[in-house]
Amino acid sequence: MPGLASLRRLGAAGTLVAWHIPAIFMLGLQWPTWHWIEQASFLATGLLFWLPVFQPLPNRSKWPESSMLLYLFLATVPAHMDQSRFAI
Repeated sequence: MPGLASLRRLGAAGTLVAWHIPAIFMLGLQWPTWHWIEQASFLATGLLFWLPVFQPLPNRSKWPESSMLLYLFLATVPAHMDQSRFAI
């Protein structure tokens, strides 16, 4: 499901960006409960991101193995585009 894959990538990226907003980041540093929530959100979105690659559950529509490479490559494109701004 291509739409679900995009949603997984967006969720992982959104979690990373949200927790790096200074005010939210400071919550995680100052309060143990918020730190636990931060770590749990990283774990949850990370598991959702990698789920299509490992496919631990029986699935009716299994993606071809070659599509997993494309999925992982496309997940790194925004990071590479961001880094290219700083290249000399």
